[in-house]
Amino acid sequence: MKYINSVKNFINSIDIDKIKKTFADKGIPLEERWEAFKGVENLLPNKSYGDGELTIIDRDVSPYDDFWIERYNTTTYSDLYERIVEKNEYNSELVKQWQETILASGYGSFTYDW
Repeated sequence: MKYINSVKNFINSIDIDKIKKTFADKGIPLEERWEAFKGVENLLPNKSYGDGELTIIDRDVSPYDDFWIERYNTTTYSDLYERIVEKNEYNSELVKQWQETILASGYGSFTYDW
């Protein structure tokens, strides 16, 4: 029990605002920020999601139709990124803009609830 309390205290001591600021700092290369993000995204809040951020890469993109994300499923943004890259159909600059939007949002995952 002591170990569990120690872990809980550590998680509660994490300064999410400082993490968000670091992820939004464009002075740090995107690839480095994204790798760091992947390490802590499960500690970041989850958000409800329609089709919002994906319209950055393609206005007609659908989490279900394009990436097989079922309604009410929770998906991390790094998992979605891997699906985007795997599909290899989107402009790389727009994908980078999407990553920047995610990093600045402070969310680590979303629940698809169109």
